[in-house]
Amino acid sequence: MRPLLVDLGLVSGGAERSFADFATLKKVEAAGVICGPGAADLFESEGPLGGRPWSRSVSGITNLMLDCARLRRQVATAIQATGCSLVYANGIRAGLICSLAVPSGIPLVYHHRDLGGPTLLLRRISEASARWIVASEFVRKSVCGVHKAVAVVPNGFSFASMSAVPAEVPGAGPLVVMVADLVPWKRHDLFAASVALAREKIPQLRALVVGRERDAEQARVVRQGLGEIEVIATAGALPYIAAADVLMSPTDVEPFGRTVIEALHCGTRVVASDVGGAAELGERFAAIETAASEPVAMSAALLAQLARPRVVSDLAEFAIERTAGKVWDIFSDSTRGS
Repeated sequence: MRPLLVDLGLVSGGAERSFADFATLKKVEAAGVICGPGAADLFESEGPLGGRPWSRSVSGITNLMLDCARLRRQVATAIQATGCSLVYANGIRAGLICSLAVPSGIPLVYHHRDLGGPTLLLRRISEASARWIVASEFVRKSVCGVHKAVAVVPNGFSFASMSAVPAEVPGAGPLVVMVADLVPWKRHDLFAASVALAREKIPQLRALVVGRERDAEQARVVRQGLGEIEVIATAGALPYIAAADVLMSPTDVEPFGRTVIEALHCGTRVVASDVGGAAELGERFAAIETAASEPVAMSAALLAQLARPRVVSDLAEFAIERTAGKVWDIFSDSTRGS
């Protein structure tokens, strides 16, 4: 079995990081790897395929149509050139392009990384794909009406390469950190409100956001809501997670919660929304405290976590070697069924 691994994301988010770890581990066994700009930042790829933002606007729809026409040809050429026996598409962009490019007789396995998505695009991907993979039961429930053959495989991590020296953050009080790019759905506003309430009990509480801008206007709105809370614009968040006493993940639409696992790896306690992928993790790990996505509950959970000792978590099930093996088994099953 020789799969072609495809990710066409434009930014290096959690989905691209998971893809890069998987592709790095399996590149020798794969027929080839195709990356967009996002994964190419993380994985050594020659000539990454470009692309344009897709949005619910005239320009966004035009970009989608142009990308479909151009990238479809490029992916179809790669499928033929590599002689692959299966195509693996990571994310909606890759899923749609590959659904248009894959010929009859070659199974498509689609890794859905989001909650929901544009219905027409998901239906097209579903019609062309043999299997879907999602990272949590939370996501599976959101797409079970779109595709029936959906397997849950958690994101994998290369823990051996994830050692980090804690960053030096000015101040002497306890530190709470939020790691998320500056987009509204991550709920930086809730983080700021929760910190403000917690400071009524612990005035010396330090707070920090680590995240990058994806859209200038969205980032401006997020920064405005954060007030005096400092933002560190870097993709290298692990040193700040290691330095934190608590990591907060307030969004209630998180598909998995990659930063939550990174925090557990560092021994950092976590406060997360009681809805979403991170909430599923909270049911199983003592270092995670879940709370309703509103300031009073979140601040109370933060104060409770600050009073607790660090906890060692067994994260063996998230090791990239184990999760990649599960994905590879799905590839094998899909190939036999084609």
